[in-house]
Amino acid sequence: MRWLLAGLGLLAAVLVAALAALAWLIGTESGLHWAASKTPGLTTQGLRGRLGGEIEVETLHYQSDAWDLAAKNLSLRAHLAALLGGRLTLDPLHAARVEVELRATAEKKDPDFKLPLRLHVANATIDEIEVRRGQARYLVREVKVEHARLGPEVALAGSG
Repeated sequence: MRWLLAGLGLLAAVLVAALAALAWLIGTESGLHWAASKTPGLTTQGLRGRLGGEIEVETLHYQSDAWDLAAKNLSLRAHLAALLGGRLTLDPLHAARVEVELRATAEKKDPDFKLPLRLHVANATIDEIEVRRGQARYLVREVKVEHARLGPEVALAGSG
């Protein structure tokens, strides 16, 4: 009986520690900074907020082999409960400027590339988007996306 109580006490202590770690991760700014530091290719300046609430970033830069993405004055709210359904929901999202540079890569990428989860973006406004590939440059201003879904199906509604 003593071993059973000790085992249950240990299990309860582990559960409390796991819940405390989760609360720290999604409920504090230091948890947000830790998560951002663990994302390969991501650098930020002026990162504020918490994963479970409003997030603001002065500059965000993500770099991969195929493309670079830079955003200025980005603010968003991630609805983490949607992750339970295999979807990341961002609503609202605003950026003053987004720059995307597409690079020609030597190796052929898998044409069946899939996101690890479905992405849903709603109420997004981007003041300016610039896309570059080699010498080509495309600029779009005042983009408003009411609703966008990326996953097995792609859907988009908005104005520009």
